[in-house]
Amino acid sequence: MKAKEVKRRLIEKIEQINDPKILDEVNRLLNFDVDKSDLLILSTDQTNAVEEGRSHYFSGKVKSDDQLNEEIDEWLKK
Repeated sequence: MKAKEVKRRLIEKIEQINDPKILDEVNRLLNFDVDKSDLLILSTDQTNAVEEGRSHYFSGKVKSDDQLNEEIDEWLKK
């Protein structure tokens, strides 16, 4: 969904809200401010590692938590 469509849907939903508490909460959520000092700066190696992990994830080269736990249990039995 394109940003323009998301904005339109949000505006429509907000216009239907009459509860002041909900409107206050929506306003609070929309008034966040990203503090640039909170941004994490990664090295080239870190960025490459993240990209490699994302590539593995999106290509299905990952194991579930259950699969990994089974492998760990097998290693511990040896």
